[in-house]
Amino acid sequence: MDTKPIKRFFSLLLFIGIAGGIFYFMFRKIAADWPIITSFPWEINWASIILSSGLSGVANILNLKAAHILCEVLGGRISFSRFLYISCITRTGRYLPGRLWHLVGFTILLNREGVKKSVSLILPVLYQGLMVATFWLIGLFLCGPFIITRLLPESLWFASVVTIGLFLALLFLPFSSNLLNYLINLRYKEIRNFSFPQKAYYTILGLLTLSGLIYSGAFFIFASGLIEFSIKEAPFIGGSFLLAYVIGWMVFIVPGGLGVREGVLAFLLSQWIPLALSNIVALIARVWMVGVEFIILLGVWIWVSNPWKRK
Repeated sequence: MDTKPIKRFFSLLLFIGIAGGIFYFMFRKIAADWPIITSFPWEINWASIILSSGLSGVANILNLKAAHILCEVLGGRISFSRFLYISCITRTGRYLPGRLWHLVGFTILLNREGVKKSVSLILPVLYQGLMVATFWLIGLFLCGPFIITRLLPESLWFASVVTIGLFLALLFLPFSSNLLNYLINLRYKEIRNFSFPQKAYYTILGLLTLSGLIYSGAFFIFASGLIEFSIKEAPFIGGSFLLAYVIGWMVFIVPGGLGVREGVLAFLLSQWIPLALSNIVALIARVWMVGVEFIILLGVWIWVSNPWKRK
């Protein structure tokens, strides 16, 4: 008996339960605090929103450039323009239950470009692992001191040790290379004795770090286009966004972290602004993120297809 349809059905139910539950409580809170929301002096700064969208696009491209370098390190040979195009197309699959459509589409399209199946399958795992670790560290460094001392005072030493340990593990190339080599050989025996070239490894970390910092800054500018924040609050606002981004990413059963990311972001922002307002900002942020992704996809499609060249 084929149990896959049953598993997919229960995965869909779980997704609806998690995302639906979070959105239900968010909208319920918004409805209860509607007088506060409508009485708040909203002043949309379109210049800030446009600037933040551009910076977010730059962060996304730097992020995918890091993935492209990793692909080349693993032995995949594909131009950056084609890699960017494939990545942007398949990322839309994140909004379907699980990560199946995203990964399957990514693997199939890379295979058509001549990239080995073993490379196209292990690449997303390694890339996402490095990105999640890097973004998590940046988020903690930006707003961690406030979160740890205010929200997790009893876990101060534990959280500090884990954070410092993760930071040192990322920077220490031999440890990271051996760990990645072990993970690869668990599944793909044909990629043996994998070793990161030092220059490529630190280039990838540098691109991911720069991407995370730009992304956090872009969100602060975006949020400031809706609600006036002090520049002193920039590290916490930007760091909160990165932490919410990572937590939403790690919940695989929920497409694109839908609901989870908004809930975490709203909770963290509520440390500075009323929860009713942070719910609104978190929901609008989702629209902003998806909009930027589709604008990048459109731009990359025009760049790759180059319709004017054929005229």
